Amino acid sequence: MEQKPLNLNHTVYELCQQYPELKAVMAQVGFKEISNPIAMQTAGRVMTIPKGAAIKGIPMPDVIAALRAAGFQPVDSDNDCGCSHDTCQCHHHHQPAAQADADPATREGRTQLLHSFVERLTHGEPLSSVRRDFVKHFRNVDAEEIAAAEQQLINSGVKISDVQRMCDVHSALFHGTTIQENASLDGIDSQCTTLMQQAGHPLNILYSENLAIEALINRISTQLDEGVLPSAMLPTIMQLRQLTHHFGKKGDLLFTLLRDRYGIDAPFNVMWGVDDEIRDELHRLCKQPSDAPQWIQRLRDVMQREREMIYKEHNILFPLCANHFTHDEWQEIRTEIDGYSPCLIDRYPDWAQHTHSHPLYDVTPSDVTVQLASGTLTTAQLQAMLNTMPYEITFIDRDHINRYFNQQLHGEKLFKRPLMALGRKVYDCHPPMVQPMVRRLLTEFANGQRDTFEMWSEKAGHEVLIRYMAVRDQQGNYLGAMECVQVMDFARDHYQGKQ
Repeated sequence: MEQKPLNLNHTVYELCQQYPELKAVMAQVGFKEISNPIAMQTAGRVMTIPKGAAIKGIPMPDVIAALRAAGFQPVDSDNDCGCSHDTCQCHHHHQPAAQADADPATREGRTQLLHSFVERLTHGEPLSSVRRDFVKHFRNVDAEEIAAAEQQLINSGVKISDVQRMCDVHSALFHGTTIQENASLDGIDSQCTTLMQQAGHPLNILYSENLAIEALINRISTQLDEGVLPSAMLPTIMQLRQLTHHFGKKGDLLFTLLRDRYGIDAPFNVMWGVDDEIRDELHRLCKQPSDAPQWIQRLRDVMQREREMIYKEHNILFPLCANHFTHDEWQEIRTEIDGYSPCLIDRYPDWAQHTHSHPLYDVTPSDVTVQLASGTLTTAQLQAMLNTMPYEITFIDRDHINRYFNQQLHGEKLFKRPLMALGRKVYDCHPPMVQPMVRRLLTEFANGQRDTFEMWSEKAGHEVLIRYMAVRDQQGNYLGAMECVQVMDFARDHYQGKQ
């Protein structure tokens, strides 16, 4: 019988896609949960056979023997020692990873250990040597511990940009050891998995988008492997830019809520920055497409970064949100999601438990007359007038709190402003790399050093002018700041027509 080559570097998901009959063999040797679709779509997409065997305590020689008996020829993986899986005596092939409760350290001690491992990676130590020490202490690591470890790293003085640079390596350290992955491997539905399976729940929507993103990445990768040139599949590659719709929901609705209400800054400050880098690189690639090998490698690299981001969402971000967010907060998030474009899915499914919207959506302005220096308006007239203006308007008070967004009656907002952000510090609604600029600008407004600031931007194919203006009363007292976003396509088209 001809032996079928089985690359042990590939994930269980990839191998079962290549050889569907492999599922029965894996189940026979102890991987019972392989028939669980959620386990396959989550842990299976990052778990290799050797990693899974180590976690479950299944000797690799037994796995190799079963695979060969079923007609497979395992190909040696790029393991740390470089030896054969069926002859190697190394700890990571034959010994199960240490159980977390076998370590005498307290939870605080575990966090310190995690911090030391992440710090070693940040300082350039190879992943293979750090992971060897890591698995001696951790079989299960939860999202709270990972967040605390990265927070300690940032608190110790390491720049967010440096942690961001190592973000993918940090997440690779945890592959196969998170509680979310192990729950899936053991056939257990965690709280996070339960929410991801509820049709229309915010985590279900984000999870469905991730599956669509990964399917698109796999399609592009397969075509590149087959020698198809990017120029022949540019429309497919361009679809990847829909990632911005997914990133927008994640940043505006999950990151900011974790930071504002629960004081959890890391690793989301880092993830937010990586999202921006992925988005910007895709923008550059699609703006100047090429069939050159260097361009293709950049595309492969950014797609791999997105794969790692999906892993971090499923195993760190989503579990943290599931642990902390209340049912009412999920209700608010679900209402806000409808204001964002779907990412690579046709529509948002209804959530059976979605019973109410954000209270501010249902507010009807009272018919109160407001006396102004140059006339009078009812609150209904004032609101309608502000919503009719062809601008996106935001007002931030003197304490830097978001107090007002207008709701445009015509067209979709280019810069989403979820009502959940009202009452929060404006800094919490911006990525970490932008926050220093926002703080400096508002400080200059308050001190009278500056009255306006303008910048031009390109957004969704539109030329956009963004104005920031200090708002002062007639006596010159600082009341706050206003942001005004104006689409300038009409001016561009007007003057191009005169040329």
